[in-house]
Amino acid sequence: MRIVVISDDHNRPDILERIVVLQKDADFFIHLGDGQGSILQVMEKYPDKSFVCVAGNCDFQAGLPAEKRFILGGISFYCTHGHLWGVSACSPGALSKQEVTGGARIVLFGHTHVRYCHCQDEIYYFNPGSCARPRDNQTPSYGVIDIVKGQPLLFHAQVPK
Repeated sequence: MRIVVISDDHNRPDILERIVVLQKDADFFIHLGDGQGSILQVMEKYPDKSFVCVAGNCDFQAGLPAEKRFILGGISFYCTHGHLWGVSACSPGALSKQEVTGGARIVLFGHTHVRYCHCQDEIYYFNPGSCARPRDNQTPSYGVIDIVKGQPLLFHAQVPK
């Protein structure tokens, strides 16, 4: 199973579409906020794709939740933009508390525009960075999670030009 994780496109549907086309065989796309208008456009254009979305601090249109919990490939996920939980470029902030994430095995967040991947106590904390405006002196990025035999493999990918 392949899950693509995207965040902080700041209304660049062209970038989101490039990622969806490149990752056309992905099973799910997760958008972590700050691009509500663009992700809704892409969802409408690709109704055959499965999307999970949460709202970011720059998403002012009504309709998306601030957080989501779900299970994919037998693994529990918690998704949020991160601004409500004190995330930083080098820390998941309060997201490291089980009472916040509900015991999820993979905790996804955005907001910082900086790539982050850390595993502690068998919990993965993952920020895909920004697919449009990175703040870590690296190229725009998104995340990929492959679940193989019940085990996750998480990595960052470069946004195609």
